[in-house]
Amino acid sequence: MTEAADYERQPLLRYYAVDHLAADFADELAEIDRVASRVLYVGCGAGFALVGRPAWRGVDFNTQLPLIWKTHGIDDRAGIADARRLPFDDGSFERTVSCDFLEHVATADLPRVFEELNRVAAAGTHIIDSTPQSGFRGVDEKNLHPSGGLQPSEWLRLVDRLDSIDVEIRGRYTILRWG
Repeated sequence: MTEAADYERQPLLRYYAVDHLAADFADELAEIDRVASRVLYVGCGAGFALVGRPAWRGVDFNTQLPLIWKTHGIDDRAGIADARRLPFDDGSFERTVSCDFLEHVATADLPRVFEELNRVAAAGTHIIDSTPQSGFRGVDEKNLHPSGGLQPSEWLRLVDRLDSIDVEIRGRYTILRWG
């Protein structure tokens, strides 16, 4: 039997209590706000970064999140979606952004996710929790962080077909920017 993912075992509000993009990456948010208005936050979780940014949209795959989105008043701008098949037209956004999301994608699915991120917006800022602990469960069907153990060079290899990739290592995070 497959063990439930962390977000299914913990109380919804407790698991999504912190949005690391909104809490820890103020400089990145300010830069994104400066250069883009139409932004898609993929893996938006509770959607804290969408609050006060009416042109931002968010998607996540957890079907429990609309309860939180409604309390934050963003339920009209956030929706359930699979990052391998984003429900948006080509070039719908100026930028895609994610934080603590890409490490939750199976390594085999990462090229498809990057294609989708690039398809809906030519530029992106993606913050990856790259601590060794992210891969602590190993890679299997019940692992919440199947890509978390990748080193920055491996992330680069996965996105090498994207233009002008910039990589920054900041503590436990790898920040990928392109476009």
